[in-house]
Amino acid sequence: MAYVEEIGSYYLKTQQEIDAIKKQMSKLKSFCIHNKLIIASNKQQQQYYQLQEHLKILEDNIQSANKQYYDQLINNFDITAQRLPTVMDKSNLMKRQDNTQINLPMIESIINVKSVPNINIEPIGKGTLKPKGIFQVRSAASLGRKQQKMTNNSKDAITQNTSKVGLLELVNQGKVEKDQVQQIFQSNLILKHSQSNLSQGSLQFARKQIQLVGATNQILFKTDLKSQQNNDVSQQDKNSIKIPITTKSSNNDSKEQILEQSQFNKTSNQNYNQSQQYRYTDSKANFLLIIQNDQFIYDDNYKQFHSQNMEQWENNIEPIMKSLVKLIQESKIKEATLQSNSILQLKNLMMQQKVFTLSQLVQIFDNWEEIAIKLQIPQLIYKTKDGKLKAVIKIQSKYRQYKAQKDYHRLKVMIEKVLVIQQYIRIFLFKQQTKKHIQENNVFIIDKFKQKQRIFKQEWDIIKQSKRYEIHINSFSYQEIKRLSMDKMQQKQNVQITRIFNLKDPNIYIIYICDIPQEVIDYFYKILQLGEINDVRSRLYFVKPENQSTFPSHMSLSQTLLYSPKSLKRIKQLIKGNTSYLIPGYPSNDDIKLADILNIPIYGGLPQLHQYYTTKSGCKQLFEELQLPQPQSIRNIYDEKELINSLAVLIQKNPSINIWILKIDDETQGRGIAWMDVRKMVKQDVVNIIQKLRIVYPQLYKSYDEYLLHFTTRGGIIEACPCSPVKVQSPCIHFQIEPNGELQILGTYDKVKTNEFQTVSHISPQQSLKINLEYLLQGICKKLYSKGLFGYFTIDLIAYQEQSKINFQMIGLDCFLNNFSSSLIYYDFLMKGKLDQITGEYYVEEQNKQESRIQIFCPFIINEGLDVLQYKTFFQLCRLESISFNLEKKIGSTFILIDSLQSGIISLMTVGVNYQQRQHFYRRMQAEEQNNSRLIQGVIRQT
Repeated sequence: MAYVEEIGSYYLKTQQEIDAIKKQMSKLKSFCIHNKLIIASNKQQQQYYQLQEHLKILEDNIQSANKQYYDQLINNFDITAQRLPTVMDKSNLMKRQDNTQINLPMIESIINVKSVPNINIEPIGKGTLKPKGIFQVRSAASLGRKQQKMTNNSKDAITQNTSKVGLLELVNQGKVEKDQVQQIFQSNLILKHSQSNLSQGSLQFARKQIQLVGATNQILFKTDLKSQQNNDVSQQDKNSIKIPITTKSSNNDSKEQILEQSQFNKTSNQNYNQSQQYRYTDSKANFLLIIQNDQFIYDDNYKQFHSQNMEQWENNIEPIMKSLVKLIQESKIKEATLQSNSILQLKNLMMQQKVFTLSQLVQIFDNWEEIAIKLQIPQLIYKTKDGKLKAVIKIQSKYRQYKAQKDYHRLKVMIEKVLVIQQYIRIFLFKQQTKKHIQENNVFIIDKFKQKQRIFKQEWDIIKQSKRYEIHINSFSYQEIKRLSMDKMQQKQNVQITRIFNLKDPNIYIIYICDIPQEVIDYFYKILQLGEINDVRSRLYFVKPENQSTFPSHMSLSQTLLYSPKSLKRIKQLIKGNTSYLIPGYPSNDDIKLADILNIPIYGGLPQLHQYYTTKSGCKQLFEELQLPQPQSIRNIYDEKELINSLAVLIQKNPSINIWILKIDDETQGRGIAWMDVRKMVKQDVVNIIQKLRIVYPQLYKSYDEYLLHFTTRGGIIEACPCSPVKVQSPCIHFQIEPNGELQILGTYDKVKTNEFQTVSHISPQQSLKINLEYLLQGICKKLYSKGLFGYFTIDLIAYQEQSKINFQMIGLDCFLNNFSSSLIYYDFLMKGKLDQITGEYYVEEQNKQESRIQIFCPFIINEGLDVLQYKTFFQLCRLESISFNLEKKIGSTFILIDSLQSGIISLMTVGVNYQQRQHFYRRMQAEEQNNSRLIQGVIRQT
């Protein structure tokens, strides 16, 4: 108790302090508003904020004190329960003023209900719902004195004039008997006792009509939801409800009476006085009535009660008794007893007030506690002998339920968050584990690949003298951003179909990976047969990846083959038990995966090394190590500022050079080239000069900003052009480094350009330089082989005349078999001649003497009119225009089909005797192409 008093005193002091702070805050706020101050002074703002913070601290302290008190109350449950007084203590019952709302069970399960209105639900506070229309209703409803009408027909009724005189004076005058006075006092005591027992917060149902089970005439009573808390007489007419009631009078005449339900007074004294006037005990004798087996026992008490109330039995009493039987049936109680005066009391109450509750109906019975427990009526359950203990237990259980539910929801939310975190952690760990597994697997594959390459180098001398399978796959394994910018990529990958002419070596069997129609395959079978290769169908196999059409068109051929298990299975069956190796196109890691699946080596070094020395910066480093001549340049540029500063330094150090070229590192065939002429930009800073770049392929890079983005992202170089690009020749040397390190020169050619830097064809052999090729390439071959590189290579040079002397410089290196180099295989197959390893000239034997031959190769010719022609019609048009190849003289033109004619793309090779004839054939080829276009257009119009 000392702790409770301490908590109470602390709460009162804190609450008073809170009220004082709120008054000060409201004064500050009203002062600002009265003086029309939009922004208060700094001092007033500081005072207001300090009060607000202090108010928050006090409210938090009260909340923590309340929580501490409730926790101690719950923990000391046994002590609290022992200190509670007994429920049936009359002094406590008389003092009890229960105004709380308690939900009752639906009354239609007990009494026959005609109609039940819809009750809307509205939220009241967080997590709480309250039905609309439920209000607090007084349990002992009573009307005002002016509205009361006594229905007693007694001649000794007390009038309004005599009611002002005291009862003792009336007894002395002989107007009132002593028995009547005692009866009035007894009824007042009963009323007072019943009023204290009944709950004033009983639930009334919204506008329900409760029909009491009766005979022919029935009385309808309405319960009102509206709270009768307003004593204003002016509101009585607005809130009153008129209810017609049909009853039988003593003269058996039917009359309709309209009673008005008034609002109840809030004060307990007026409620007590009003209820005292209507809660009286009938002057007739009291009988004990028994309900057994769901019906009243028809004994002497029942008969006497029936005889005394014969006049009101049918319309008023019998419906109540049938409703009581119905109530006993619902509660499933075998036996119940009640007093007849209680029925009369309820009848009088309903006749006068038209309002009653389910608790009042249950309390008629003597064993009402048992019925209340059966029906689970909250108002009555806690009025039993151990009601207060049950109430405490209920409050504690509800509080524990609230705490447990709150803890459960908090724990549930926490568990959900923990599960999400755990899921992401598992995904992250699984990702890291997968990465680690992939890295370990890649390391294992690379180690296995290096071991195979080492064995392949050691056994090459034996392999090249025996039967072997070459698996050719010209895959454009560039970065995806480059492949997306390539038109007709599938046809370009088939340009190197000339690799199949390696069949001129009788020990070689070829498996070519491509996607070409059967007509093109038959075309090449025919050419091979004309080249005296009879067993061509048993030595040449075309394999098409079955899932190539499933994947996007920009996907490389190596990736498509990796995801085509049927094609891989067929290749394994073809090479089973035979020596074989893979000859890739542009090298990549996909080639290592293919070699690992097929369990074969690659005709080349580590793909990463081939890729690095193919870049512009990588080959510059190699040429510097070999001290070979190369233009003035700066490599490995990855920033715009670095680009501008490097260009400014080069221009200042080399004033005689007017043209500077920018090249993106990993681009090929002139795709990443841009250049500028500084002679036309005198008195301009470098920033303005570089923004006026001339881009060779404007369809790839539409502006300077776009080109600069790719340049700085992928890296690049700045390179000097020694003279005008028109005067610069571009010779190339194609050579092969065998796995044992031996050098073999395969051919040379000059590039043919449509503009300063865009290559469209080549002329072989090259005529720009007169140098010893073998001596030049010997050092490069040793250097590349020492770095672990072997296979097919092509060196790009520039040749220019300076003071009657031809100089050359190294500008590029292709560490793979490119389109122009692969055409030399087809050229050697047609000529069946011999290449001079020193000069690069190509000779054929004709009439017991050697004659030189020169060829022009154009790998990619697009003609939109080819898609309407058939193969037979196309070659007939070629013969009519004398476009053919003479196998005896080994001169003429030959077509290389890289796809069906419907694609509109072909490759062309023209062979001549000398340089003048080469130029004549080239000019004739251009004229015939224009003529063919006209012929094809004529065929289209006729069709």
